Amino acid sequence: MDPKKGDLKDRLVDGGHWPKGIAPDKDVNCQLHRWATGRKHRAKVMKCMQCNVNLCIGCFYIFHTKPDLTGDVKRELQLEDKTNEERVRETAKNVTAVYYFFKQSMEPN
Repeated sequence: MDPKKGDLKDRLVDGGHWPKGIAPDKDVNCQLHRWATGRKHRAKVMKCMQCNVNLCIGCFYIFHTKPDLTGDVKRELQLEDKTNEERVRETAKNVTAVYYFFKQSMEPN
């Protein structure tokens, strides 16, 4: 994602980078998250009308302002992905515990 060459060389140029909403039935992912983590990220994704890139709200500003996406930015997105994964696991454990609690309380003595 070199800011001086390639298809995305204009990502840091001011003006014209307006987010366009994507229909909710479309299966789209944040391309910056996908590049950084190798995983899908579908939360609040929109398309930059100039760059033609799908980005989540959190990545839209980063993508258009940070010249070097390979260092700290990539590590931050990977850490965010890992934190979200841990939250999902914790939520699943809590839901399972609540399910078994209610199941047990509904059984006749």
